[in-house]
Amino acid sequence: MKDELLKKAKKSKLRLFYGNDPRLKVVKVPFGIPQLDTILGGGMPLGRMTLVVGNFGVGKTFFAQTAMANFQKQGYSAAYVDTERRYDPEFFKASGIDVDLLLVSQPSSGENALDTCVFLIGEQVGIVVLDSVAALVPTVELEGNMEDSTIAALARLFNKGLRKVADINIASEDLEYRGTAFIAINQMRSGIGPFTSYSLPGGQGQQYFSSILLRVMRGPRIEENGERVGFYMKFTTDKNNLASWPQTCQLPFRFEGFIDTVGGLVELAIDLGVIIQKGGYFSVPEVEGTRNIQGKLAVIEELKQNSELFERIKEMVNKA
Repeated sequence: MKDELLKKAKKSKLRLFYGNDPRLKVVKVPFGIPQLDTILGGGMPLGRMTLVVGNFGVGKTFFAQTAMANFQKQGYSAAYVDTERRYDPEFFKASGIDVDLLLVSQPSSGENALDTCVFLIGEQVGIVVLDSVAALVPTVELEGNMEDSTIAALARLFNKGLRKVADINIASEDLEYRGTAFIAINQMRSGIGPFTSYSLPGGQGQQYFSSILLRVMRGPRIEENGERVGFYMKFTTDKNNLASWPQTCQLPFRFEGFIDTVGGLVELAIDLGVIIQKGGYFSVPEVEGTRNIQGKLAVIEELKQNSELFERIKEMVNKA
């Protein structure tokens, strides 16, 4: 009876499965950064949409670049749909991306951008980044005059595109393809009314289509020798269908264009009690022979020099 039902559904071209079908399992590609993997529920999900939002200059595109570089390292293909015309090969190289293998599209309209996303997902690209939703320009705006009113044109366009993406972004029957990690970047705007913290161009539907809504903010600045060298990127999951939420983490971003993974590990180790702070001094009680170190920057420098201690602390953090 069970097999007969599925055969009939397949003959009728219906997508009908039992709940334990492996095609329904969500596969996640880990970042290898414990803090991010924790709040995302294990990594970037394939076959799902992740919506990344934030103010200007907080690192939204950098987060997407880090994700694309990580996917490439694990053998996946990557594509970048650049509606803001911000692609710079040298800057992307600095993030660890192999630009020789990166597919880049600079679409002529919003419709063209979303058609490109649907095409890339249909061709089973591993990760597709749309940067950004706010920069999508509907054809009605391009062909009209500046004084024309095009209220809700972007919302209608983007939601239509998301319906197409949701329909096509599924695992193949042979499981060689488990879906595409689709990242849409959007800009936070001031909300209207006393009970709205922020709004997003492109309508309310995008929040329903996304499995993960990740908000990126600026945290404290990082200074060395009185000079500003970076800031902490603060990540918050405002929605996550694949893990408990809301969750928050902070990662140190350097203006040279990279996340200081050692500094991030130190922050997490302190939060988990792996590294003990007493005043301005830091120690690792569970590792014999370690000395008290004065200052957090000195701890970070020590771990960069001492790979054995770094791996030991990383192991303890993962266990915690």
